[in-house]
Amino acid sequence: MPFYKDTNEAYYSYVEGGLNFLYYPHLGKVQANNNFSLTRAIEHFCVRGWAIDWDKTKLVRYTLFLSGMDHLSEELQIELLSTTIESLYAQSVADEAKARDKLLLSNVRNEDDTVIREDSLDRAMYDMKSSGKETTRDAIVDWFNHFNLETIKLDSPVIIRSTKSKSTIIAEGSKPLWELFEKGELRLLTLEQYTSKMTNHGSKK
Repeated sequence: MPFYKDTNEAYYSYVEGGLNFLYYPHLGKVQANNNFSLTRAIEHFCVRGWAIDWDKTKLVRYTLFLSGMDHLSEELQIELLSTTIESLYAQSVADEAKARDKLLLSNVRNEDDTVIREDSLDRAMYDMKSSGKETTRDAIVDWFNHFNLETIKLDSPVIIRSTKSKSTIIAEGSKPLWELFEKGELRLLTLEQYTSKMTNHGSKK
């Protein structure tokens, strides 16, 4: 660990390569010994969640004052400051994946509130695209219109039957579908909702 503290001192020393500074947790103060260490210290603290108090900071004296982590104990602060960039990145990726998984649970079938799975949408569109003559263009249009794409396709609430290729219809329909899905806002309409939607918008082009 690059941070170390002598028993009777109020600060921690950080020494690694050419980087050298002192950190006083109870003051929120960092004292560097040169401009290089000062710059790297700013990077080190900010990437781990600290903010610079620019009103108190004295750059010409290589002195930083920090804020934003006062709620953490001294031990937790040093533990966080000792975390590697690789570990921070891995944790960030894991947190983003967890947040996305939670958000996607909001994509549901209105009929019974069951979750719409990403792999089931992928499989459905793959099957439609590769089914040859078994799946018609009209069936593909109908499949997309059963979702609430009108909430994002305001200028064209429904997908209109046309002579476009199946791959083109799927490409055009999948764009708003995936956009709603990633926001956790995709809904598979009930039969009543679908019928009402098509009655109101089905004839509009």
